[in-house]
Amino acid sequence: MRDVDPRWSLDSLLRNFRPSGSWRNWFAEAYGQALESSTASEQLKGWATAATIFGDMHACVLCLFVCYHGLELGSEARERFLGHINLCLMDMGLATPAKAGPVPMKELVKPGAFHLDVEAFEAWLHNQLRPFANNVRRAAEFSVRLTAIRLGLLDGPHEPSIEEILDATLWKRKEPEAKD
Repeated sequence: MRDVDPRWSLDSLLRNFRPSGSWRNWFAEAYGQALESSTASEQLKGWATAATIFGDMHACVLCLFVCYHGLELGSEARERFLGHINLCLMDMGLATPAKAGPVPMKELVKPGAFHLDVEAFEAWLHNQLRPFANNVRRAAEFSVRLTAIRLGLLDGPHEPSIEEILDATLWKRKEPEAKD
């Protein structure tokens, strides 16, 4: 079993995750779809977009939470979530390509394309989900709300705890900034 670098932990994320403001508008749309939309298909689109953004940010912890929640929602975006999962696990050193060389995009979701250290991954995931009572939906909601907070999209408590971040009643969307 491999040890996962401590940089790939919720604790490290809480200390160090400061997304660039350049993600603000795109993330605002994903946040709205995932957490505020009334239709399941729009919510799924929001979760899929959030997974893409987190993957591009190399925010693997957040991306994995969102992807596993997305897989619970249905098969419409299954391949998209699986591709992000495999890329995150590869970044984290928990998966290696089955063949030498770069992995083509279409191969990211194929069974057997990666060798996964299942024991290390399951131990890591269990440990990271502990603050969320092992509930991947709560972890995914935390992921998008934390990011919205750090991008300045939400007003609420200063230096919030995990429980405060999860409490939707404590947060209000900020009005878009006026453009001159």
